[in-house]
Amino acid sequence: MAEKSRLVGYVRKSKAVKDEEGDFLRMSIDVEAFKKAAIYESKDGRQFVTLLARANRVQDILAGEREITSLIQIVLDAEASDKET
Repeated sequence: MAEKSRLVGYVRKSKAVKDEEGDFLRMSIDVEAFKKAAIYESKDGRQFVTLLARANRVQDILAGEREITSLIQIVLDAEASDKET
C-alpha cells in the first residue's frame, strides 16, 4: 500500500505567549481532521495520534525565516479511505 500525507493543522511561533525560557510553538489542529487521524496504542494501553512537521521548516520558524508550516499525518491509502467513508 502506498503512503500519503493528510493535512491536520499548522505550526507557527506564538506571538502571544513567551516566557523567560524563550518562544513557544503554537499548533493549530483541525478538529475534523484530528477525528479522522489514525490512532495507535502503546504497551500500557494508552492511545496516541502521531503528527509530523518537517524539522528544517520548524527550525526556519524558530529562526524567523518562515511564518508557518504544515502539521501532517502519514497514512496508508487503505487507511485513508477507511477513515473518509
